[in-house]
Amino acid sequence: QASGTVQLRNFWTSNVLLSHAKKVWDDKLTRGGPTVIRPGNRGVNWGLVTDRRRKMVVSLGTAYTARDYDAWSASGDLQFAWRPLPALTVSSGPSFKRNVASAQYLATVADPLATATFGNRYVFGELDQTEFSMVTRLNLATSPRTSLQVYLQPLLSAGDYGAIKEVAARNTYDWIRYGEDGGTILSSGGRLLIDPDASGPANSFSIARPDFSVRSLRANAVFRWEFRPGSSLFVAWTQTRRETLPTGEFDFGDGVSRVFTAPADDVLLVKISYWFGTKR
Repeated sequence: QASGTVQLRNFWTSNVLLSHAKKVWDDKLTRGGPTVIRPGNRGVNWGLVTDRRRKMVVSLGTAYTARDYDAWSASGDLQFAWRPLPALTVSSGPSFKRNVASAQYLATVADPLATATFGNRYVFGELDQTEFSMVTRLNLATSPRTSLQVYLQPLLSAGDYGAIKEVAARNTYDWIRYGEDGGTILSSGGRLLIDPDASGPANSFSIARPDFSVRSLRANAVFRWEFRPGSSLFVAWTQTRRETLPTGEFDFGDGVSRVFTAPADDVLLVKISYWFGTKR
């Protein structure tokens, strides 16, 4: 990989990163199964940040990676950081990502007839995932002894699976797509019923339908007060909201409306540290 950074005369900064990876052997892709090929990739990242000395700083980042076997990913984020007072900083901005994976691990199924892969069938899926999030931070330091930090992240993520397949042989990146190259696959009651060799002797099996749509919200706030040198009080509150649907459809409007009404878990923590020592 190679990277470079340029600072312009107006104190704006731009950076770029170029990367290239060759295909290699991978003994982890099958989660303990046979070694297969990990595809190579070529990527570029580019970023731009305005003058950090100003009260308002804007940063933009983009990335694109092209992988072998028709897979790719792209992302972009935009962030605004506002410092109206020396003691207060507020930052917020959206982030978007699209990831198309040619092989996402799903399950390992024992089958002594799968001699090409040592008695197990390693099931993968072709994944098309879309993700959107917006991170907001607030940092307030009213004095050297007191501070407040707030973090908020709504997240929408949906994964739509295409062909479901198994590893054809070790030391390759070859696949057997159920219902296309061999075997059958049916959807029933939220599960996929798979017969790897149709009318052959191999046992059929089922896996949960892997499509998903997640709406979540993470929020936390931490207040710190150093009431005497070396002794501090911390009050932390965390809220987590999450809703998962068995569909791979990415619906921005419906997701945003649901993310703040999903079931929530709230946690409140209080911590006191006290320094026993001789005053000076």
